[in-house]
Amino acid sequence: RLIKQDDKYAFYFYRTWRDGRKKKAEWKNWTINGKEILGEPRKFGVKIFVQGKDVYFTIRELDKPVKMSRVVD
Repeated sequence: RLIKQDDKYAFYFYRTWRDGRKKKAEWKNWTINGKEILGEPRKFGVKIFVQGKDVYFTIRELDKPVKMSRVVD
């Protein structure tokens, strides 16, 4: 979830393991660069990007990008 307040953004990232267990659900520092959002610290290699009409993320442990799903309230 990307939220804008004044001239700043907040991004809430929620990730689960493939077996469904929750892995991460927290506020983190991110850098917005055009159509990419890069996670901080950069050593973890998290990148979220737009491809066509879909949004994907990569992280250093993944072999290929994973399509993200929208959070619904």
